[in-house]
Amino acid sequence: MDSTVWKILRELQYDARISFNALRQHADLSTPDVAERVRKVERGWYSDGPKSLVFWPSQGSQG
Repeated sequence: MDSTVWKILRELQYDARISFNALRQHADLSTPDVAERVRKVERGWYSDGPKSLVFWPSQGSQG
């Protein structure tokens, strides 16, 4: 994950109800770009090249 995604995650950790428009200001991205990055994290994956993969299993998943 790049530093922009970490900025977004920090802001969401501070305020989980923050709007994409407000996140846009912290991440220096457009609102649709912020929404896309948040959706990738919500889906449980975010790839940052061939060497790293971060996976957050869904609640209640096994394994």
